[in-house]
Amino acid sequence: ILKIKEIGISEITGNIIADDTYFDNLYIRDEWIVDEQANVKLPPISALVMNKNQIVISLTSNGKVGTKLKYSITPDAPFIDVEMKAKVTNFRSHPAISLTSSGEKITLTVTGGLRKKSTQSSYVVNVDNPPLFISLLLKEKLLKNGIRVLGKSESGKASNNLNEIISDELEINKLISLINKNSNNYLAECLFKSVGAFFSGEEGNSFYATQAILTTFEEDNVIDDQTAVVDGSGISRFNTITTGSISRLLYKIYKDKIYFNDFYNSLSIYGIDGTLRDRSNYKFLKDNFRGKTGTLNGVTALSGYLKTSNNTDYIFSIIMEFKEKGSNYHKDIEDKILLELSK
Repeated sequence: ILKIKEIGISEITGNIIADDTYFDNLYIRDEWIVDEQANVKLPPISALVMNKNQIVISLTSNGKVGTKLKYSITPDAPFIDVEMKAKVTNFRSHPAISLTSSGEKITLTVTGGLRKKSTQSSYVVNVDNPPLFISLLLKEKLLKNGIRVLGKSESGKASNNLNEIISDELEINKLISLINKNSNNYLAECLFKSVGAFFSGEEGNSFYATQAILTTFEEDNVIDDQTAVVDGSGISRFNTITTGSISRLLYKIYKDKIYFNDFYNSLSIYGIDGTLRDRSNYKFLKDNFRGKTGTLNGVTALSGYLKTSNNTDYIFSIIMEFKEKGSNYHKDIEDKILLELSK
């Protein structure tokens, strides 16, 4: 916005068009994975993302029983209307929140109730039209900064005859670090579709992304016939992979003089950061193992690079399924195997 003001634009006579056609319009993973029953729900995955394409509504139920709930929303924007029908109750109850987009308005309808208490309860609501949401946000920011907008906000396909005013970039090594350190499933899905868009030159979708991954790693003999890829985060039960394939991939990256350091630094450090921050049972492994965790109900996985006591580098990959004793018990087994290898 500041850049727009700096170049002297004070009025926009046309419309604010948000174009997310770099990806397909299947915003929810369940839409592209048939019979998906993932236990992790993600925000809408679009080529345009702001605030994870979500609205947060915080409800307050400290009023008299029978009165309507008070609320606040983030982002607090005039294009978001709240129809509050939910009331304070004296029994355990839950609000139901629905969202609809129409024209230049997004409406949240809150029904049901919430038990009387002094603390707020916050709920996250996915938008149903990410490009329209971002177009509305941009228009609002322009108006707040004194730039008149005569047109309306909408989603659509932008013209090819454009002059670029502003661009911003996130380097791929920084994006991969955001994904790997803390297992960010949402960003992984965004990167997955970006790979599909780059590979196809047409559109970022799950089909092209899958073809890109399988084609690339089949040519290098990294993956085997047990490998199936349906998403970028790995939270679908329809993904299949062997520890052999993972180890060969890690070895390929290990031998790559251009990409290895960035990839290595993107991994969690045992006992220090990311998803391995709390794995501190064995002091020697601290800073001597960097890896990526994987977790589903009844499944734990750990893969990465181990430096042994005699300064030898090992590649490590293990996947365990279990029905009893829980994930912490099995993660400790992973750590014990790492410790034995380190000797």
